[in-house]
Amino acid sequence: MKSGLPKINSLQQKAADPVTSAWVEASAGTGKTKVLVDRVLRLLLHGNQPSNILCLTYTRSAAAEMQERLNERLLSWSTMSKQALQNDLESLTARAVDSHQLGAAETLYERVANSEFQPKFHTIHSFCETLLRRFPQEAGVDTNFTILDEHGAKTLLRTASELILQQLQGPKSNKSEGDISCISQYVNNESFSRLLDLLVADRWRLEKFLRNNDENRISCAIAEMLGLSRLTSPDLLVQVACANTHIDAESWRSSVCYLQAGSKTDHARAQTIDEWISASQHTRRELFEKYCAAFLTRDQLPIKTLVSASTLAKKPDALLALRAEQSRLLEITTKIKRAKIVQCSSALLNLTKKILEQFSQEKIKQNCLDYNDLIIKSGIILTSADVSSWVLYKVDRSVDHLLIDEAQDTSLDQWEIIRALASEFFAGEGAEEHPRTIFAVGDYKQSIYSFQRANPESFNKMRDYFRDRANNASAPWADIGLQVSFRSTSPILESVDLVFDEVFAAPVEFSDETLPPLKHFCWRDGAPGLVEVWPIIQPSRDPKPAARRLPTHVSAERSSRTTLAQIVASKINEILSDSRRGHSNCFLPEDIMVLVRRRGPFVLDLLKALKNLKIPVTGLDGMALTDNIAVMDLISVGHFLLNPDDDLSLAEVLKSPLCNLGDEDLFKLAHNRHGSIWHSLCDWDTTNSQFQEARFLLEDLIEKSKIFTPSELYADLLLTRNYKKYFVSKIGIECIDPINAFLNKSIEYEAKNNSSLEGFIHWFENNGAISTREPALKRNNAVKILTVHGAKGLESPVVFLPDTVQKSRAHNPVFWPDKAPFPIWIPNATLLDPLTRKWVLEKKKREAEEYKRLLYVAMTRAKDQLYICGWSETSNIASDCWHTIVSQTLEKVVEETDTNIPDSAQKNGISSILRLANFTPGKKTIAYPGPPFKNPTPLPTWINSNLTRHDHQSIHRTSPTFGTSGTFMGNKQPIEALIAQLVDSLYHITESEREQTANKFVSRLSYRHDTNLLHAIKEWALKILGTKTLSFLFQDNTRGCLPISGPIRYRERTLLFHETIERLVDSDDSLLLVNFLVGNNSHTNRPGPPLPAAFLRKIAVRASLAKLVFPQKDVTSAILWVDEQKLQHLSSDLLKKCLS
Repeated sequence: MKSGLPKINSLQQKAADPVTSAWVEASAGTGKTKVLVDRVLRLLLHGNQPSNILCLTYTRSAAAEMQERLNERLLSWSTMSKQALQNDLESLTARAVDSHQLGAAETLYERVANSEFQPKFHTIHSFCETLLRRFPQEAGVDTNFTILDEHGAKTLLRTASELILQQLQGPKSNKSEGDISCISQYVNNESFSRLLDLLVADRWRLEKFLRNNDENRISCAIAEMLGLSRLTSPDLLVQVACANTHIDAESWRSSVCYLQAGSKTDHARAQTIDEWISASQHTRRELFEKYCAAFLTRDQLPIKTLVSASTLAKKPDALLALRAEQSRLLEITTKIKRAKIVQCSSALLNLTKKILEQFSQEKIKQNCLDYNDLIIKSGIILTSADVSSWVLYKVDRSVDHLLIDEAQDTSLDQWEIIRALASEFFAGEGAEEHPRTIFAVGDYKQSIYSFQRANPESFNKMRDYFRDRANNASAPWADIGLQVSFRSTSPILESVDLVFDEVFAAPVEFSDETLPPLKHFCWRDGAPGLVEVWPIIQPSRDPKPAARRLPTHVSAERSSRTTLAQIVASKINEILSDSRRGHSNCFLPEDIMVLVRRRGPFVLDLLKALKNLKIPVTGLDGMALTDNIAVMDLISVGHFLLNPDDDLSLAEVLKSPLCNLGDEDLFKLAHNRHGSIWHSLCDWDTTNSQFQEARFLLEDLIEKSKIFTPSELYADLLLTRNYKKYFVSKIGIECIDPINAFLNKSIEYEAKNNSSLEGFIHWFENNGAISTREPALKRNNAVKILTVHGAKGLESPVVFLPDTVQKSRAHNPVFWPDKAPFPIWIPNATLLDPLTRKWVLEKKKREAEEYKRLLYVAMTRAKDQLYICGWSETSNIASDCWHTIVSQTLEKVVEETDTNIPDSAQKNGISSILRLANFTPGKKTIAYPGPPFKNPTPLPTWINSNLTRHDHQSIHRTSPTFGTSGTFMGNKQPIEALIAQLVDSLYHITESEREQTANKFVSRLSYRHDTNLLHAIKEWALKILGTKTLSFLFQDNTRGCLPISGPIRYRERTLLFHETIERLVDSDDSLLLVNFLVGNNSHTNRPGPPLPAAFLRKIAVRASLAKLVFPQKDVTSAILWVDEQKLQHLSSDLLKKCLS
């Protein structure tokens, strides 16, 4: 046992005790999943029925992971030796085991695996779905109902909302017209949709209130909550305030006279008061706001100085009268504000009630339930008096042991279901004869899902509730705290403890001992760990802003956001480079995780920076499909097929990877055309092969769209005809997931709607454009970019937190006052008064607490290294943002390092890094990308010249390659190298088998290259092997694709070169080096460009390297023009000049 650590095994063994109910508070990385699986194992070993064990988890992936861990452990027991099994069981149970228990453990896997009644691992929603299908009559649902996902539910809710709004705008809706008019004063259509989503998010409480109250009761309840004695309108309150019964005009006029003789401010206030007093009641109502402004500020707060000192000395009584009127107006305006809140809240709830009723009818028509329905209806059948007894009787017989994972993220309505399931666990005589247990594991510090109605306070409340039930029944109970982290290194845990020492300062009491609330003990205390806090990247402070330039100018300035993205990418590249050089800390791309609070422009900047460095990246936990360029192209295909005269959509299709036309080609079609671009394309000269291929493709799609469903049409295009690879070749592998999601959406649409292309395109653009996916698995060797919420439950050796400065500005105007069964809508800040302002402050406090808990989750994802950084486009940095919280805490205990990061916001351009580490990293400066285009390289003269089109027009995706052997589709491997490899793999094979082998070779490259190019590569290779004049290149004395390295003297310097000799012919006293090249016209009558010096230097370097290896032999070089199968010898003098 490591010194200074709590007794880890004893705590975990106590938590897994099969006869003791336990409530476990487990900090991040303390092995809560292991404890939960251990408890299931001990329940099985104790003889409990597997089918009577129910485990509720937060996500499907967590449920699958627990099931997998359980099966792996049971499988290992069935195969390990007796001694190993005995040791494992004794470690698990903390007691000696006998032969009977050993035999039971060995057969447990077979017993559980072969049984259809296995331990049940469910999310709360999947359990409720099972419950409703088991009791459909009691729940009032059809057995074959389908589940609406979150996006589908929002779509159907929006449909119901639009339908109700249309109905209420009819001639017979006078009563509801006032509700719509009241709401429309504060929100537009888009804002109303967001407002409706906020209300429906807590539909469990909302429907319960609306179901039992009509419109009048709703208004009365809200008025009572706001302290209004009776229902009244704002206009009526103003009318009462302006009545003569509340005004002593004579006494007022004497005070006004003194004010008029006072200061300029006194005179203006006197004039406003006199104007209002002298007016009729009707005019007073019109001037009421102006009159109030004489006594109250714009925020409806009392003006401190109502009378100047000189006037007060003459008329002391004037101030008393003004103060009295000020108090009266303050009370009146507060009541008016609250009356307006009652009015708009009642209108919103009345309208919401109608929309929810229509929403329910729409779901009944489609025989579907959303996730909220699963919880609500399950709660009803488990708690309502008329059916709960029967349902609970049946359910109670099938659940003896209940385990709850991530209990801190359980909502109030979900706790009600759990409470009902365990209602009989500690009741009756059976509680002693047949002990039943409840087990919950969670962590208040990691509750970050308030937007899904998670209530972290309920974690402790439900612990107290079940503990009291257990104690009353004299049932064993244990409160356990797990604080030994098996995940993170000591510097990371130390920084977490320092940062959150005050945030989570309240002590947590346990039955056996009292542990400090935030003291993480490190299991990996000897492992190297690192925490770095980088300075915030801010824009440069230029006192003289440059004059506005034309948009044709490429700016040399880079935003702070983009700068940080490139710095992070450079640091990731440095970490990976150190690993490749064999440093002690070796990390792969899959070991690096970048966490952001929300997906935004920074993620796109980082993706671009990582791809520029050729670093694989993946893992976005959500996709807005309509923002993906590949999906946009596929949508444009649909628009074109629906209307071929849609020039914009056709232009997008023609420029997409499907047709691959350039701007010049599109200009040819569009310029001086008669009619649409489609007609221009159809009428174009057939000699242009690209135009002809595009027309054939689109004509075929038009015909198929008449008979195919959308899913069949797109599947035929992308999969059957394999056009998906063109998107991958041009865009990259990051388009694979969006394309697959698009195909899935087409299938999803057809499962719920009549199949039509027009309907699918409309549905997708308006409703189906969001796709979620599980976080990237470790088997993908790529850097993962995730939101902090999406990374919950994950870990990574290296974690970057770049989104630490910006704070959410989202405003939620819906309030659920404490213990109120209904929400209150406060449309804007002008309606706030002391009571409602208190609600706002309490809500902001809760949001600030969750904001800090989110930081805790983010920091504790890191295992070895944690980098905290941020950017800001302004100089104003919030004092409570993540970066400030961490940096101000660590700078007290951590010294600045000599590792620097350039920061343009500092005068000297340098700002040091804060580092907490238990090892000494090398001294380095993090690469800071300088501004682009500062000293732009002049473009070569040939950039504006016309390209000579290659003879092989079918290979329309490549250009003639001279010199340095051009690459294709961003691939690092030149075309010539591919041909040389193919030739080298075919020459020793019989001629009859070469075609088949060549096809296999190019098929492996179809993922990255154009089909036409691969076909040409195959044809060229076969022609080279079939040319008799070149047969001497493939004898026993030849070799192909030989790597060679060495030092070469070049321009008075010795440099190390690495090259590949594509073909070598070894004679007795000489060597012939053959260099493959495509696209030259030197052997034809047509003029062609000369060989560039760069390519000749490459040949010269190869010849020099060969001379170093074979100094006794004469080395000569030649070029093999692969498209013409001709050999051209080069003089040695020419190559020597290239290196001089």
